[in-house]
Amino acid sequence: MTTDDGHLVSFGTAFHGTRIHRRAAAYEWVRHPGPLRLEPFTQVHPGLRTTLEALDTGGVRLGVGVADGPERRYRAGSPSTASNVLQPGPADEVWPALQPLLHATGRALRRLHTGVAAPAAAPAPAGTTRLASWLRTGHGPQHAPRLFALARQVLGAERWERASDWAADTTGAGPGAVFLHGGASLGALVLDATPDGLLTGTGTLLTGEDLARGPAAYDVGWLLGELAEFRLLPQGRQHPRTAHRLHEAARHILRGYGPVCPVAVGRVATLRILTHAHDFAAYVGWHDQLPDYVGLVADLLDSDGAAALPDTPLKEAGALT
Repeated sequence: MTTDDGHLVSFGTAFHGTRIHRRAAAYEWVRHPGPLRLEPFTQVHPGLRTTLEALDTGGVRLGVGVADGPERRYRAGSPSTASNVLQPGPADEVWPALQPLLHATGRALRRLHTGVAAPAAAPAPAGTTRLASWLRTGHGPQHAPRLFALARQVLGAERWERASDWAADTTGAGPGAVFLHGGASLGALVLDATPDGLLTGTGTLLTGEDLARGPAAYDVGWLLGELAEFRLLPQGRQHPRTAHRLHEAARHILRGYGPVCPVAVGRVATLRILTHAHDFAAYVGWHDQLPDYVGLVADLLDSDGAAALPDTPLKEAGALT
């Protein structure tokens, strides 16, 4: 149902909130920090906005939000995201349009990493910075301390140190650091659709809230971790057909991006899953599925996150780390 002001839906957590409005033939996405988020969205000066939006990214545009106080406003082609379609398992009729969209998403991230110089003042990636703090202290809102106690017990000291080291690797600006989207997710990938609701195979990646500087593996690993979460948790393993499609989705992103360092990407994917568990406990509440997340992370920590990558290739010439 659409209200008089075009408002369609609102959703969010204590970390992040979203409202979607219908605006004539397009949609306006309005995103804002939640009440428990400590950091504001990153600032985007006009010159950087022009650079990002001018990148030749193919079928997925980097849609940079316009600041309105603490909020960001975006123009997009529908009220639906890749997460809406992929998480329950993409239906046969939409899968052909999702494949080029995912390929173009990988390509857009590669163009960002290779085509835009990272500002020296850009922060470290917010997700793993938040995770590193929790791994170090156990502090956080709501149920973050409870998850800390569970995870410490299940993971043990050796895995805990490994996770902390991997998180530290992503938050340091080494010589190979690139400009990162910083929050690339299926929930920020908004689909384009025709007036009758058919997907076009193109879309908008909402950009600008968590811009960062760090290893190129971060953005790709963050997306692959999200897909692996859907695929590898018990609920995903119960549906082989859906798991296969999610596996293929990861393949399309990697093909669009190009050569990667599998170990670096697998480690970030592992951290992404642990960060999501933390964020759910801290900004939503406790859920009986959280122990499954910790068990999955334990397995991934033992293998450099290999299961999060489809058909892991050897590192190739030209791979970004």
